Amino acid sequence: MDTEQLLDDNVPEEFSDDIRIQELQSLEAIYSNKTDIDYKNLTGCATIPIRLEKDIEIILHDENLQASDKQVEMNVGTENTDRHIWKDKIKNLPPIQVKFRVTEKYPFEEPPEFEINTTVLSDGDVASLYSSLHKLWDDFKDQVLYALIDYIQEKIDNHLETLIGSLIDCGTDIEKYRNFQEFNVSEVKSQFDNETFTCDICQDDFKGANCSKFDSCGHVFCNGCLYDYFLSLIKTGDIDKVHCPHFQCTKKFIQLKEKYLRLDGINIDTFNFNEFKANIMTPPITFELLSRILNFKDSGSGAEAMVKRYQDLFIKQQYDLISKLFPARLVSCPRVGCPEQIFRENTSDPLVICRRCKYAFCNDCHKSWHGSYYKCVKKNKSHMYSDIPIEELDLWLESEENSKDRIRLGYLYGKALIRKMANEYLMDKMFNDMLNDENQGLRKCPTCEIIIQRLDGCNKMCCSSCRTFFCNLCGCYLDYSRPYDHYKDFESPCYGRLFEGMPGLEEE
Repeated sequence: MDTEQLLDDNVPEEFSDDIRIQELQSLEAIYSNKTDIDYKNLTGCATIPIRLEKDIEIILHDENLQASDKQVEMNVGTENTDRHIWKDKIKNLPPIQVKFRVTEKYPFEEPPEFEINTTVLSDGDVASLYSSLHKLWDDFKDQVLYALIDYIQEKIDNHLETLIGSLIDCGTDIEKYRNFQEFNVSEVKSQFDNETFTCDICQDDFKGANCSKFDSCGHVFCNGCLYDYFLSLIKTGDIDKVHCPHFQCTKKFIQLKEKYLRLDGINIDTFNFNEFKANIMTPPITFELLSRILNFKDSGSGAEAMVKRYQDLFIKQQYDLISKLFPARLVSCPRVGCPEQIFRENTSDPLVICRRCKYAFCNDCHKSWHGSYYKCVKKNKSHMYSDIPIEELDLWLESEENSKDRIRLGYLYGKALIRKMANEYLMDKMFNDMLNDENQGLRKCPTCEIIIQRLDGCNKMCCSSCRTFFCNLCGCYLDYSRPYDHYKDFESPCYGRLFEGMPGLEEE
């Protein structure tokens, strides 16, 4: 049959006497979802999937690559140097595509023309396949399209580990590495969307496209139930329950929360800070997943507002707990108008950068960052009297004007300097004495050391600078979420003294 006999819509006559057309029709019938046939040009493309029984590792060599959530940095030692290697495990590999064309002299005089496209197999493996496929036609000199595709499929199904090994090394080809990751994500989503699940809340069956899966535990619920449940919790502010609603996960989150809420402080030597960050400081549901769920019925600004509300409530909740367990690690941004609270993971570094306004400041003096070479007032406190020991200043103040001790100290440090430092020291002593006088109502913030005077109200104080809660009587930190427990605890030195010394109370 001449190719002009083909219909305009690329569908051949039902019964063709051209054996090439017949073979293409048979191929399309056998691999209906895997082939794309162009009958007019006698060409086609077969897609051969790669099925993995277990995850396979892909690696990339790149020193400049930024880490992502799905990548882990490791150092691999070599004889000469260390190489940065990025690795990931994936469940799906891109399929192999075989493009083919049958010529006028096919199948008896010429083999089909074909091209193998793959990012999985090495150039050597592809060359070996070409050789084997050509040999198939040489052995039969007949119709071999089905045999060619079946041969590649059999190699992939039964000899994949021999072909690609236990890992795929992408070298420095970051695009290839990313393509593997993106294909895997897309394929996992496609498989999930087409699978059927029973929602544990409403007990109805849904396709995965209408469900959400929690990666940490694997539990699946329909989006309708999750939307109603999470929306109600966020509106009422009960965000502790915004996580996988399965009873096992709920029990786990309750136990974790109670574990840290029962702590009155921490033992820095035994406290597992990484566990605390992973279980408490990290949201149990990603903002991306929450946004997708809340957009299920409301794909407008309402969903965005609820996600923002959840973020704000979660951050505030974490700050309350952190301020209880790590009061010295939480600091307020000193820039006027910025309400951000910053958690300092490295307390030995005085540099703090606000995540909201990007203001860089010194945690010791709360001024704009001045560099580590500059000794600010707080950090240099022990040497703030020009390195003259306190004992020497006390001796100067206790000695007579022309005594031997004053003459010796004058020669040692300079008379004008030690006189000036002694006067500053004396004023500081007088000021500290005033602070310690309960009748003055003055107290130093235990975090930023700003001086605060209680003019009225109870003994629960809130620093106007860093927002630290502390007791006006003993100066200790107070729990942000339960600040009054300090005055209800029988073992507390301030038990029952919440209103002690409050102006106007005695008169009544």
